Amino acid sequence: MSDENTNAATEPSPLAEAKSDSLDELFARIDKHIAERTLSSSLAKADAEKVCVVLREQRERWLIAKEAGAKRGPSMKKQSDTTLADLGLD
Repeated sequence: MSDENTNAATEPSPLAEAKSDSLDELFARIDKHIAERTLSSSLAKADAEKVCVVLREQRERWLIAKEAGAKRGPSMKKQSDTTLADLGLD
């Protein structure tokens, strides 16, 4: 095995950052269901349920922060700090 193959195996994949249950991804899937007229499918219903769960969790965090005296909602945690070096662009 060459050094090039060894480095490729140890570098994290940029695709590892993508989450299939992120709100952006879920809303994109729901838009697709709307366009394809498949909102009554079990997949569309599962995606809609996931959106509700995530939004309820965000609301709960906001209420806790509000009770603690926060004037702004809690910021979302950043998933990762990808750099140009991670992508091989430096």
